[in-house]
Formats: sequence, structure tokens, C-alpha cells
Amino acid sequence: MPLKYFGTDGIRGKAFDTPLTISEVERWGLSWSQAALHHKVHTLILGHDPRVSSEPLIKAFVSGIDPSVRLVYLGMVPTPVLAYETSRTPGAWGVMFSASHNPPQDNGIKSFSSSGEKLEAPIEMEIERYFDSTSVPNKITHCDLPAVQPNEYLNTLEPFTFPDPWRIAIDCAYGAAGLLAQKIFLGETIYWIGTPPDGTQINHQVGCTHLETLRKVILEHHLDFGFAFDGDADRCLFVDSSGEVFDGDQILWLLVKDCINRGKPPAGVVGTVMTNGALEQLICNAGIPFLRTPVGDKFILRAMARYGYPIGAEASGHVIQKYLGPTGDGMATALSVCRILKNMGVEEVFKARFNPYPHRLVSFSTRIKKPIDACASLNEVLQDLSKEYPSLRTVIRWSGTENKLRLMAEATDLPSVNIALDRLQQAALSDLS
Repeated sequence: MPLKYFGTDGIRGKAFDTPLTISEVERWGLSWSQAALHHKVHTLILGHDPRVSSEPLIKAFVSGIDPSVRLVYLGMVPTPVLAYETSRTPGAWGVMFSASHNPPQDNGIKSFSSSGEKLEAPIEMEIERYFDSTSVPNKITHCDLPAVQPNEYLNTLEPFTFPDPWRIAIDCAYGAAGLLAQKIFLGETIYWIGTPPDGTQINHQVGCTHLETLRKVILEHHLDFGFAFDGDADRCLFVDSSGEVFDGDQILWLLVKDCINRGKPPAGVVGTVMTNGALEQLICNAGIPFLRTPVGDKFILRAMARYGYPIGAEASGHVIQKYLGPTGDGMATALSVCRILKNMGVEEVFKARFNPYPHRLVSFSTRIKKPIDACASLNEVLQDLSKEYPSLRTVIRWSGTENKLRLMAEATDLPSVNIALDRLQQAALSDLS
């Protein structure tokens, strides 16, 4: 049975619209606490990003929570901070109000298990069942948010001071990383973008989904490189001095090579269906097992846990280093890459990037949404393309957080990619018009 409200990364939508109206979020609070108690979890650790809607929504959530559940409130924090604090608190779940990389008007609810990883699908389904079977609580059990509690996350990271010659830019997306990043990354010449946290501007033309702003600053000021987080700082992407993106696939290969160079090759690596095929080939040629999962860092984490693999990533910038923390962490990623840049040299690292297979991604909104296997024209084109272009790899999926169809094509040559995407898009539009 498919999940009704949970997507690839929790529950997400327009703030104050279904399923995130104030009354519904009160019901989510009650439902989360009922599921928690059923699993003998008696503490919920709460946090949020700086969106304008985050505080009223988390207040509504808290008002619905069963009074026997203990609350720990971290205030405005990056998602990795909440995941870390949850992992070090016995018998706790974490609940984060954030819409990650989405625009300011959106919000969402992410949840973490006592290990600091995303809740398993059966528990998400259980929360949904409680939600559908309950009404707005008759009385408010918690009138106010608890006092903000300090966290220990910063103590786990050693601040990085950039060498004097380096001139860099850091884009915090007006998000939850803004204050913390300035305590971790130190230097004489840092161009800060998207700070301080601002819920009215979070992710708006800034951050790792809008790298054009970071690129412009780098090129205008002739900087050595820069990096950007998203709104809740669980992603990080780099841009070099020429304005070229160093994405999550490139970061993953850099980290894997660093492990190999230190004589500690990882037992295995996890990517997703979107991971570039050239990276998979490099990892396998190095004698390291490689696994693909569906899109979403929660699927990467589950595969890593199942097989005991220590590292995984998405091209979008979710990079998970289990030896550093329980989940994707933009600041830990930035620190790891910066230390390698310092050891190897900035130019040397960016010049040593691998050549990805040509690929393109097309996304578009549609009026109707139906299962991919019910799209007759699309599936017919897929069958034809697999015969005509043996090297072609395609991924077709609905966004887990937006009403968009995403089409990806990858091959060893660009003309095959362009032809395939044009035909797939025409077929999809025909099926969904």
C-alpha cells in the first residue's frame, strides 16, 4: 500500500494548505506522538528552519502532542543538527519542520528515528493511519514551545580556517546554516551570500538549487571557489573558479579517492538511479562495490545500513559519510572537501574531476498525475529507445515533493541523449494532456 502523505523526504507542501493547515498539523502532532508511544519512544526532539511558517506550524504540532511525551526543542537549526541530537538521545525521535530546498512559501515535516536516520516506511504508514483516524485534539496539551535547549553538534566539528591566499564564497541560502557556518568556516576573504537566516528569502535565487548567484560572485570577484547549502543545510555543492559546478557525484568520487589514498577504501558506495554511469564505472574499476537506490537520501541510508557501506551521495548534494554523522550533512561535506583541497591543492582537485557521461534532465508540471506504467505512449517509446540506443539509460519518475514529472536520459554520446529526451517528453505530454 503506497504512502498517502509522505514523499521522498517527509511531508511537504504549501504552508497552511492541506496537509499542512494548522488543524491538520495539530493532528500530525497527536499522530506522531501516538506512533512514538506505540514504539516505546517517549521523547520528541523538535527543530525548524527559519521559514516564516515554521514557528506557527511547530506550535500547532506541539499543541497536539500527547502530554506523556517529553519534548526537547532545539529552535532554528540545520537538519543535520537535529539528526545528530536525536541519535545521541536514547528512546527519542526527531521532528524537523523544513521544506529543504523548496521556496519560502512551502514547508514540511521530516522525522528521524533514534539512530538519527529517516523513519522507515512502515512507521510513516502507521503515522498516516493515526492521522486519518483522528480529529483535531479536543484540548491543547502544550500551550507554548519549550525553552530552546543547547546542542552539542558544533563540538563534533573542528572549525576550518582557510589559508590566507584563498578567496572564496559561501552561500547559506538564507537558511538554517547561516549562523552556524560562520562559526565553522573562518578566513580573511570570505564572501558570504544568503546570510543571515531569513525566512522570507530562504532558497530564493540562492543556495545549491540556484547556483547562478554563487557563480556570479565567484566570477565577478575572481575567487578560487565557493560552495552553497540548501535551506536546511543537508546538501552542499561546490563551484570552481571558472564557474563550473562540482556536484554531488564529483564530491563522492573525490571522497572515495581520498579514502583509497589513505589506505582505507570503503567497503562499498551507494548512489541513486540518477548517479552518473561514468562514476559507477570508476568505482567498480577501483574494486569497490556500488549500489543504486531510488532517489532520496533515506533510500541511500537504508542501503548503507543494510550492507554496511560507509558512504553514499546524490548528485544534488546529499552526501552521507557515516563515519562523521547519521545523515546527509552539508557542513560536514564542505569541511571534508575543503580539507582535501588544502592537502591536494585547489586547482589539482578541480582539474582531476571525472568526465561524466552526457546526460540531461527535464522536469515539467502537469494537470494530471498517473502511474508511469499507465502511460502507454511513454512506455512504447521507452521500449523503442532501448532497442535503438543500447548505451542509453533513462529514469522517469514523479517528484516526491512537487507535482512534476522528471525525465532523465544518459548515454555515451550527447545526440542520443537529446533525441531520447525529445521523444520521451512528447510521449509524456501526450499521455498526460
